[in-house]
Amino acid sequence: MTSASTSSRALSFEPPARSQPKPPCEAERRQVRRRLSQTLFCWFLVLSLLPLILIGIVEHNRAKDDSIQTHHQELSTISHMLGRQIINYFDDLVVNVHYRNG
Repeated sequence: MTSASTSSRALSFEPPARSQPKPPCEAERRQVRRRLSQTLFCWFLVLSLLPLILIGIVEHNRAKDDSIQTHHQELSTISHMLGRQIINYFDDLVVNVHYRNG
């Protein structure tokens, strides 16, 4: 080969043309949009339910503690009242025994 033919090849050498990305068809666009909307929906759902669950747990524990405290107070009052009734009953028995005897 001659140097002229070699130089003309070197000058006319072009890199292979890269294929241009095909524009996405409508079905692919819908699929991408659907995946994106599902992903966003899931994240919004998780991010909105997480604080709601945490607040629910905290409030449930507070309500449980308040309920326990209220029931404890009620039972303490009932216990005190029943104790007083028992004491009064025995006091009445003593008074009746003294009254009958004399």
